[in-house]
This record gives sequence, structure tokens and C-alpha cells, in this order.
Amino acid sequence: MFGLLAGGAVGLLGALTILWMPPASVQWLLVAAAGAAVYTAWRLAF
Repeated sequence: MFGLLAGGAVGLLGALTILWMPPASVQWLLVAAAGAAVYTAWRLAF
């Protein structure tokens, strides 16, 4: 539960402080990087 709250707070802080909206290609690159990080963490956990 704490991780969910902390992640939401960090995401909200990032959303409020962003100065420019990255183009769609950069957004997809960030989504892919986040997915790879989650996949790697999942594989390492099990």
C-alpha cells in the first residue's frame, strides 16, 4: 500500500513539474522502458 501511495505521489509531482510534452515516439519509448523494467524486476523476483 505504501508503494502505491509513494508511486502516485511521485507521478503526480512529475506531472505537475513537466515543462514540455514529449512527442508520441518518446512517450512510447518511455512506456517500453517502463515495461522492460517491470518485466526484469518480475523475472528477478521469481
